[in-house]
Amino acid sequence: MAEYILSCHFWKPEHNLFLCLIILYIISVHIVGKHEGRVFEDRTVHCNLNECSEHGVVPGVERALTNFKKDEKSILKLKPKYGYGEVGCPEKDIPPNADLTYEVTMKNFEKVSELILSKSKIL
Repeated sequence: MAEYILSCHFWKPEHNLFLCLIILYIISVHIVGKHEGRVFEDRTVHCNLNECSEHGVVPGVERALTNFKKDEKSILKLKPKYGYGEVGCPEKDIPPNADLTYEVTMKNFEKVSELILSKSKIL
């Protein structure tokens, strides 16, 4: 989950309300995916860090993004379990158990703070 709760305290005990500080990391990342030299994916994804899989990013790339800095570019070589696994991805013409290579560039990395009220302690 991309939300990090830093603190959560009673704000109005008589109403059982908590005031919580949440930090989000919003990223913009350019991804070029290749299988045996053939480009099957070339796009920019905007998402909350650790929620990029909801935008179709494979597990190995999502995992690696937690270590990226802004403007960093890396080449990732992924084993099948970190890509499309035993199933593959027929719509992208990726066979089962395929090794993949991704060129990944972290375009933007933004920390966003948010205060929320909650009727239960989130921590």
